[in-house]
Amino acid sequence: MNQAPLNYIQRYVLRQQEAHAGTSMFNLAKLFRLKRGIDLDRLAGALEQAGRSHQALLSVLHRFPDGEVLQMQGLDEDEIQVEVVKVSERNLLARRASYIKIFDTYDEGLVDAVIFDCGERAYLLSNIHHLVCDGYSFPVILEDAHRAWNGEALEQDG
Repeated sequence: MNQAPLNYIQRYVLRQQEAHAGTSMFNLAKLFRLKRGIDLDRLAGALEQAGRSHQALLSVLHRFPDGEVLQMQGLDEDEIQVEVVKVSERNLLARRASYIKIFDTYDEGLVDAVIFDCGERAYLLSNIHHLVCDGYSFPVILEDAHRAWNGEALEQDG
């Protein structure tokens, strides 16, 4: 199993996350309104493929008994799944904050995404913890999803 120490920024974010446990303040949560008529299952597959190509998104944090925290490859590729959920647009927009997952910082994935099928409209809620993705990396993941949508092979990073 691959493992790596946390970098300076990750250690800072982890300390802040622990001070504000039970909040989503370090989540990069984005709600995208999708183009009408988009193939939602195809989009889900492209997003899953993009997520699986980035080692950081497959990682978990593990705290050892001595207090050391390492980032470890902990998720199997099939654990990156994007669900398509049918919901009314009114219900989605009224309850969108409740759909943002509060991550347990240790020993679980720090990525979540769901596509909401509202009939006429559809939305993508992307929710990634800042410990595994920053503002610079997010566009790279979206670019990879676009490439996967177009049928291009994605290289594994790391």
